[in-house]
Amino acid sequence: MRVAVCEGYCEDAERLVLMLQSIYSEREQVTVSWYFDLISLLRDAADGAFSLILYTPPESFDELSENMDELWSTGYMGRVILMSCDVRMAYFGYSVGASGVISKPFDRENVAAVVKNAVRERCGVMTFPSGSELVNIALDDITYIESERSCCTVHTSKGSYTTADSLDRIADRLGECFVRCHRSFIVNLEYIASIGSELLLSTGEKILVRRKSLKDLRSRLISYRNRRQG
Repeated sequence: MRVAVCEGYCEDAERLVLMLQSIYSEREQVTVSWYFDLISLLRDAADGAFSLILYTPPESFDELSENMDELWSTGYMGRVILMSCDVRMAYFGYSVGASGVISKPFDRENVAAVVKNAVRERCGVMTFPSGSELVNIALDDITYIESERSCCTVHTSKGSYTTADSLDRIADRLGECFVRCHRSFIVNLEYIASIGSELLLSTGEKILVRRKSLKDLRSRLISYRNRRQG
């Protein structure tokens, strides 16, 4: 895994790089690159060089929002963790798409917990044809997929995309967090708020569910949430 650390203070950056290398030496190989500022990072982020970025943002929340918009506009599909001593950053970070916040000064236990959670959240990226283009979508951004006539609509937390791929073909490429709840729908377990005669998603949307699938769907949802919490 390749990780980028965007930190303006050399001592903080060096300490964090060593901490990350120590944490990952226990599980897998990791390459950590240090960037002094976001501008120098954006080019490499756009090329898909990193799956995780740890970023110390400016103190202004307006600047943070602008910087994150600029990062997402490059097409970066990985995770972002913010680093700050401002306790309010936890709220503002999630509002701009960050997966977590590491508190400063750095504590190894806190760093390991936040990074582990962010990496675990990411279950991959799907590429599929949409019109004349190929679209990359992070699987954990997908709320549900709907089949209608000869095409499918992939609904995400950032918008919807239409593809000529069949629902069966898409289903074969999805991870364990997705369930076929109806002949016309696949749902991401992460977004299910409640199960009844229909599925209510955390986005407020409702989708159809087969009555005979309710028991299995409830069991799958419980098992999935237990694994996430473990």
